[in-house]
Amino acid sequence: MISPFLRGVKSTFVLIEYDYCLEFIGLRSSGQITTSVKEILFTVDLLINSNISNVTLLRFENNSMGSLQLKFNANSVTAGLFNFLSGKLIFIFKNKFRNVITETIKNSIQESIDLINTVLKAVA
Repeated sequence: MISPFLRGVKSTFVLIEYDYCLEFIGLRSSGQITTSVKEILFTVDLLINSNISNVTLLRFENNSMGSLQLKFNANSVTAGLFNFLSGKLIFIFKNKFRNVITETIKNSIQESIDLINTVLKAVA
């Protein structure tokens, strides 16, 4: 039996941390960026095929994203400057951050589906 499954998912808070190396007006810094997003609403469309014990991600869509914040964690001088500037520049790069966050969440969901499919094949 093949069953489509459509679910709107709302997350009230997402936290992503990644390493960075950045040079800006001659100042060089490396450390970690903490990105936090409040209120993400996305749609996940799954196809569940019980005949072959398989789950497929058909669609993943970011419907809306609330406030976005960046925090640089590194050398106190450069991190302070980057944190100050990130508040000013975040509006310019918001779509880029949205795309990175959307892809990160989508990849995590796909990895979970792959694990589910592996387990289903093992017990089938």
